[in-house]
Parts: sequence; structure tokens; C-alpha cells
Amino acid sequence: MPMKNPIHPGQIVRHGCLEALGLSVTAGAKLLVGLPASTKASTGGDDGTKYFLSPSELTSLVDSFTTHTGFAGVMPWDAGNSDSDTNQGSQ
Repeated sequence: MPMKNPIHPGQIVRHGCLEALGLSVTAGAKLLVGLPASTKASTGGDDGTKYFLSPSELTSLVDSFTTHTGFAGVMPWDAGNSDSDTNQGSQ
């Protein structure tokens, strides 16, 4: 028999874990930057210069955020396209 108005799992975590430890949802918030993993992933075409960052540009961007306590990292997305992208002649 299905439950009527079941409790959301987030409420269980919030009340049962975070509040019990004296933490809040916002205190644990972090910034995770999602970026296209290839030129094709950024625009759907081979010329992705508008949104795609080269490895050196990405390094510069990440270096500028790593000292911030709210920075969680970078998440490349669209692995299907990135598998066929090359960087300096290698995949």
C-alpha cells in the first residue's frame, strides 16, 4: 500500500543528521562548476570557442577559486562528446 504524503528524504537528513550535529544546509553549501568537456559539448558543433575552455584557461580559472572555502571543484560534462575530442593530438 503506497504511503500518502511520504516525508522527503532531505527532511530526514536535515532534521536527523544536520541539525543533530549543529549544522545547517547553507553552512555546508559548496560551488561546483560544470563546464563542457569538449568543443562539441559546448555548442553542439566543432567550433565551441564561445564556451569551451582550453586546459590552460581552465587551470587559471580553477586556481582563482581554490582558495575560496565554498569551492567544491569542477565537473566536466557530456562525456559522449569528450571521448572524441583531442587535446594536443591525443585523446
